[in-house]
Amino acid sequence: MYNGCCMRQLLLRSCLVFLLILSVWPASLVARQDWETMQTPPLDSAEAWNLRVWLGLERSSTCRVIVSIIDQRGDTARHFLNRMLPSGYYNFYWDKRDDSGNFVDSGTYRYLVDDCTGGRSGRLFVRYKKWERLSSLSIDHFDEDQSLSFELLADSVIVTLEIENRRGLAIDRLIVDSLMHAGEYRCTWSPEKRIPSGIYTVKLRVGDFVHSAKVRYKR
Repeated sequence: MYNGCCMRQLLLRSCLVFLLILSVWPASLVARQDWETMQTPPLDSAEAWNLRVWLGLERSSTCRVIVSIIDQRGDTARHFLNRMLPSGYYNFYWDKRDDSGNFVDSGTYRYLVDDCTGGRSGRLFVRYKKWERLSSLSIDHFDEDQSLSFELLADSVIVTLEIENRRGLAIDRLIVDSLMHAGEYRCTWSPEKRIPSGIYTVKLRVGDFVHSAKVRYKR
């Protein structure tokens, strides 16, 4: 059994070790996209091409793949991927955010791939539509109460919020072509009884930009 002095020393050492881990832990663990989002292309095909990271792993064994995104100054803007992957071909799509979760500047970026076959690189092109950075969509609480939140950072914009099924057909519209102003908004989806459990797509159209997110609905 430890006495009080020893316990304090152990706690202090534990705190120091924890702080050391935080200092070297990749910030991308906070800002990273989830696995499904990384593999979902943007709705705009040109945007998808500009932000695509293509990987071809032709080895029979599993391989650790590390992908970093480098800005115009040569600094790492995003620790994009660090994962063991089986052989195969992959398309990943960057969300244009850095390790802190902030949008990066417009411009040309490089991605660097380090895997079992060596290293290679490619280019990514970041462009923005007007309302892309002036609005946001959150589905953080959907699993709890089917609520959807969004924020507008400027006034006077036409907004539509709808739910689509797997075939891309709108099955419900919560907001239709409404003129809205800056602020935070929250809506709750109350689907009809005929709507089965499954995966659906939430689309928030704000001016010239469409936010999209997949949600799981369970009756």
